[in-house]
Amino acid sequence: MTTVRGFRVQLGQKFGTEPTEADFNDKIHTLIPLYRNGHTSSSRFAHYFRDVFCHGDDNYLHVAFNFKLSSDLMWLAARLRAAAAKGDVTRVDVPEVLLARRAELEKMNTEAPAQRIAFVRKVAQELRGKRVFALGTSPMFYEIAEKGLAEGMKGMFGPGSILMGGGGHKGMVLPDNWAQMCLDFFGADRMMTGYGMTEMNAMTVTCEHDHYHMMPWVTIFILDLDTGKPKPRSGVQTGRAAFFDPTHDGTWGGIITGDQITIDWDTPCPCGRVTPAIKPAIARVSELQGGDDKISCAATPSAQAEAMEYLTSFDL
Repeated sequence: MTTVRGFRVQLGQKFGTEPTEADFNDKIHTLIPLYRNGHTSSSRFAHYFRDVFCHGDDNYLHVAFNFKLSSDLMWLAARLRAAAAKGDVTRVDVPEVLLARRAELEKMNTEAPAQRIAFVRKVAQELRGKRVFALGTSPMFYEIAEKGLAEGMKGMFGPGSILMGGGGHKGMVLPDNWAQMCLDFFGADRMMTGYGMTEMNAMTVTCEHDHYHMMPWVTIFILDLDTGKPKPRSGVQTGRAAFFDPTHDGTWGGIITGDQITIDWDTPCPCGRVTPAIKPAIARVSELQGGDDKISCAATPSAQAEAMEYLTSFDL
């Protein structure tokens, strides 16, 4: 909950200015093209955002899927990722109860992308002129904006609205002006993206200069991809991201990620924040090494899709 409160402050308050009462207490319509609940941190977004952004008012929370994310599918996704790290996914035993739900899960997985787009498009019209916090992927926002602008729709949301994309381009080739098209359609001032992970309490969004700044209490390390040793905290350094978050009390607060990041340790960010500025070009080490990286995550749409692909390979 502390993380989500800090997240709201980062989104709504301009750095260097005193927060207003509205920054903390105004209810904001929150649009999340995900599940209403679940047992992973990402599927719990709606649960926490309802309290922090909507102040408990269900009329301000808008989710694409008004049910829990399947724990069965997430379990299979985790098992497959663990097996892949060991080099063999053929030995994953699938319980009969999960095989029995194959058709249901396959239908849900196939229809989800189109349902998300239809959901955002519908809610954008319903909330026209109102302040909205919209969370989604960049390709999804672009597809909605492209169709909407072609129909003469623009400036859908009211002043102070927040548009947060990200998630990569999912193999889509977007035009150079895709972000501006999204801003024109939704009516937000700028497109933000977030960076964080389930193993940390600290999550950050891009500053006015498109850098990521971790919270002051988080220690950042850049590790050499080959040796795993920390690189110097000077000059421009690129390598595997590692963090230590002392506020994470569920487990040890140190984490080595599967992300490659770049930091210029010697050049302060023009935004005024004094914490290290992580440059926006964050890449997966696995993509750079041809899929060989052993650090991955099961709580992602791609992992869920892989789980469904594995499940549908069985002959019933």
